[in-house]
Amino acid sequence: MHDQPQQPADLHRSVAAALDAIAAVRAEREAVPVRSARLHLATIYGAMRLRRRLRQAA
Repeated sequence: MHDQPQQPADLHRSVAAALDAIAAVRAEREAVPVRSARLHLATIYGAMRLRRRLRQAA
């Protein structure tokens, strides 16, 4: 893959950058507007699944 093995400091920076990105995404997902939109979509999706299941059962 690489011509040289990665130095430990480079690896630490890479892992730190990945963890920072993960933390940023998690914070964004928990932000009030995003969270409420996700819950709203989940509610709609759940209602659609229930409606489909009831139709199939009838």
